[in-house]
Amino acid sequence: MNQDISMIFYRLQFLNQKDMLGKMISFTEGLINGSLDYNDGKSLGTTPARLLKIQDYLDKTTPEQIIQKITSIEIPKEYEYQASELISTLEESANLHQKFIENLTSYRDALVTNDIAKTIVFSDKHGKSGDLRRILKIAINAAKNGEALEIISIGDNFDRGSENKENFDILLTLKKISRRYPSVKFHSCLGNHDIMLIKAVLLDKDYLDYWMSNGGESVITEFKAKGANIRHLALWILVNSRLFYVDRMKWLYIHAGIPCDIDGNALITQKLLNQWQNELSLIQNCIKTEAHWLKDEENKNRVLKLFKDSDLIFWIGRHDWLFNFSTASQNMAFQIDDENKLKLFNWIKNNCQADEVNEDWKKILMNYRSVLKKNDIRFRVISPARKIHNTKTQLFLSQLYINGVFFGHEHLGNIQNTGDTFFCIDTDEYIEGHLTIDDSGIWFNGRDTYEMIVSRDKLIHRVNKQLQDIDGR
Repeated sequence: MNQDISMIFYRLQFLNQKDMLGKMISFTEGLINGSLDYNDGKSLGTTPARLLKIQDYLDKTTPEQIIQKITSIEIPKEYEYQASELISTLEESANLHQKFIENLTSYRDALVTNDIAKTIVFSDKHGKSGDLRRILKIAINAAKNGEALEIISIGDNFDRGSENKENFDILLTLKKISRRYPSVKFHSCLGNHDIMLIKAVLLDKDYLDYWMSNGGESVITEFKAKGANIRHLALWILVNSRLFYVDRMKWLYIHAGIPCDIDGNALITQKLLNQWQNELSLIQNCIKTEAHWLKDEENKNRVLKLFKDSDLIFWIGRHDWLFNFSTASQNMAFQIDDENKLKLFNWIKNNCQADEVNEDWKKILMNYRSVLKKNDIRFRVISPARKIHNTKTQLFLSQLYINGVFFGHEHLGNIQNTGDTFFCIDTDEYIEGHLTIDDSGIWFNGRDTYEMIVSRDKLIHRVNKQLQDIDGR
């Protein structure tokens, strides 16, 4: 748990709060040296050597000893906040650690007894409606039969494609079903394209060109041709979406991910996530109760500030979080048929520099993916399986009080399952489909495929291993 104390420093660095970071380092050094008045910390740098010295102290001291030391000395007024932060971090860490163990045990018991509600999760439809139509049929049947079903969208159902209006109509219907039939629940989370749309249409006209260049033009053109009101779409997304969702089994559903350091420490806390979500709920209530609330510039800035504060959970790439506690078990692969391979070689010959032509064609395929697609060269990127580092993963999950993560945002050619714990489900650019979670495991449901991603038995094995690792410490 002493790692949780050092997280104060990492998070202050991450949030660029340099003055507070210097003061916190000074306070902790004062604890080590037995004096709190030798320096006020305001002009201190944040050198790695000082942080390493603090980390060494934390590693050799129990949380109880640190709390006892802080509470047994007279704290100068200028350090009262730092002392309070250290104590609350330790106490919160201990509480979350125990809750995490209880949660893991509860999840394992639910898996063993088949007490798992059926859940459908999808992401990044980007104006394609085929899979959403299939999901809607499943929802209608579940509602008619009184079957328990939870449906979760993790963002970006619009932009780029030509069926944005149909996607909107389907989401509206799913929301109506969930309100009318208690057995069906529907949760919609924001993605980065949703935020671009909201900002461009409702909050900042200067943002319009940027959104249009990232797929928004297709939405505007389609809605105008069909006589639909794009402002209605933007308002609906803002009022009816969440920043993230955590289900009964403590799976986190989020668009892009949670930033972390190389040791697996989450750089955004559960507390901060909940604060952002609460702020969004307050904004949504204001919009619902005051018809002209968004016409006020101060209110617009309030929404923009929330989006700015929380932007990483919509934009971060998996290489900036997931790759910090996982390694690839093989090289990236590609699927491309003979016709498209011939088109690729012709494109390379006509467009690449002489030294590039002699490179491995797979490297060129990787480096010029977006350009090749615009030239109608079709291929599929197969992301390799990744192995997780158990200790780092355990730290990340326990700090956020979750069992695993479902996310999108990456435009992969296949479902990426990392350690039966992290699932990237953004495949619709190549294969339309969604994940189904039920009492047999986690499945990928495509138009022509039904593939087991991980079985219930494997999930049980994973949770038992986590509990054993905790007991072993």
